[in-house]
Amino acid sequence: MRYKFGNKTYEIVGVSRLPFNGSGKITEHKDYWDASFPLYRTFPIIGSIMKLIKKFVTVKPSSLKLNN
Repeated sequence: MRYKFGNKTYEIVGVSRLPFNGSGKITEHKDYWDASFPLYRTFPIIGSIMKLIKKFVTVKPSSLKLNN
């Protein structure tokens, strides 16, 4: 998805889900994308809050060990 805010164009990466029926026709269309940082950070006040949250939140790798 692309959108314009001010004079700048932004892009958010996502994926679409398109299930087909037996006749090969699309029966549903759903788009999935995460607007939390790509979209919200472009707005002045919300963007500052999102950047602050991102600074304090991290994803840690799993410590689980799987036996193959």
